[in-house]
Amino acid sequence: MMNKILFIDTEKMSGKAEKLDSFEVESMLPDDRRLFHFIETDCRLVAININTVKEAYHLAKQIRKVLPGKQIKIILYSESFSTIAEMKSGLYSADAYCTKNDLNGSYLGKILSSETSTSDKTGTDKIITSGSSAGYNRIIINDRLLHLLMNPADIDNSIFRIMELLPLVCNCDISVIIVNFCEISRAYIKTFNINDKNTFRDFFKFCQHDHFSNFSHVDINSIEKIFSDKIEGSFSKKTKFEKNLINSYFYLPVKNFRELPVATIHIGNFSNNYFSNKKITDNLKFFAEKSGIIIDTVNKIYFAEKNRREIKNLFSKFVPVEIIDELISAGSNRRKNERKKIAVLFSDIRSFTTITEENDADTVINFLNIYFDEMVKCIKKYSGTIDKFIGDAIVAVFGINENPGNTADNALMAASEMISMQRLLNTGGIKLPETGFEIGIGIHYGESIVGNIGSDEKTAYTIVGKISGIAEELEGLTKNTAAILFSHQMKEELENLKDEAVELPDVNSENFRVYTTKNEFEFQKKNGRI
Repeated sequence: MMNKILFIDTEKMSGKAEKLDSFEVESMLPDDRRLFHFIETDCRLVAININTVKEAYHLAKQIRKVLPGKQIKIILYSESFSTIAEMKSGLYSADAYCTKNDLNGSYLGKILSSETSTSDKTGTDKIITSGSSAGYNRIIINDRLLHLLMNPADIDNSIFRIMELLPLVCNCDISVIIVNFCEISRAYIKTFNINDKNTFRDFFKFCQHDHFSNFSHVDINSIEKIFSDKIEGSFSKKTKFEKNLINSYFYLPVKNFRELPVATIHIGNFSNNYFSNKKITDNLKFFAEKSGIIIDTVNKIYFAEKNRREIKNLFSKFVPVEIIDELISAGSNRRKNERKKIAVLFSDIRSFTTITEENDADTVINFLNIYFDEMVKCIKKYSGTIDKFIGDAIVAVFGINENPGNTADNALMAASEMISMQRLLNTGGIKLPETGFEIGIGIHYGESIVGNIGSDEKTAYTIVGKISGIAEELEGLTKNTAAILFSHQMKEELENLKDEAVELPDVNSENFRVYTTKNEFEFQKKNGRI
């Protein structure tokens, strides 16, 4: 009796008849009313074109569901390898897959002669052992991993995308990939047929033990678990007689190109002696070898991103975040050199030499760190950039990058808040001069050159020109007057704070008129300095 094969396709398969002379070929559309009757009564093998049949995978599942007692063979075929790979973990409903050109009599005969369908979960793996598909799978896996290498996703998604290729290698009822990230280990878990908490717990103990044999420094009890599709919450507590048992277990280390382990892969299957099949284990080794390159890459991405965050957090104390982002994205390229209208703030601690002489080193350094921390917060709050620290002095720049608000207003508001914070600072743990703890701030506005200055070994993005010197000169004039002094050029650039400027004609400066704020003027007048 001639074997009957049904092709479910939008195209007729008459062109295939000469290659399938030992088979009776029938072709139907996926919505044909005769479909299931034909399969039940006359058909031994169904081939579904996943290129033209929408939801081909779901149709294969439906055939299994509607005809549970029928030992029907199902093939998914495609024009290309990559399309097959996109079927991902749904291939449990098919016995095999292949390209359209490989649908010949010899291949189909081997599928029909295999004794067990994948609907029987105790059988050997048809995806990897039937016909010539093992070779196809390696090509597909290589292709998909190469695509992932060229287009890496975030770490978690990359690992799960690797795991989605495992059904091309073997039937896995549960899979776990544990990746070592030096200080932590993460277990990525994907289950296919397990919904029992105790089964998972017992299986995961084996995973922990074998991972520890490769990474002995890892605390096996603190491995972070990441489940796909939120499956952890769906675990139930079945009785011992109801739950499925993992009867076959296989694990192998995943190594990078230097042959150093970066992860471990763990596979579980309900069947007895499932991994005694050499073709399956050989292909798992191939899969682990190729996956190692990807996992090593995402591991490096993890550390690069971690270092990027640490660098960003460190320098954000001194430099606005947008400048850090620009420098990081530019890589080795420097920011461009340019002329800009900016405001420079120069701040200094009064009688700091006396403070250093009267206190031990730890006390001075701890006090300076607390003081700088508060001052930098005020500067950053108003979009300022720390240009440099000079001993106890701070040089800050406003307008060096695109900032919200007016540059001169920002600089003056930062200075006012710095004085307020300085007067509230706790100085109980340090010996101070008789005059107490005071600072002076000078601010000047003008054009300056900003750019990268230094040698190949050390460089800084800083300002060049007399503007910084004028701000320092203004700060020097604060010793016998107000704590904040700014130039006429600053006053002219003020927008919302122009009415806050109070001129101090008695301050001795031959080069510019000097101003302070209303609040500072009233404070110093009350204390008899003005």
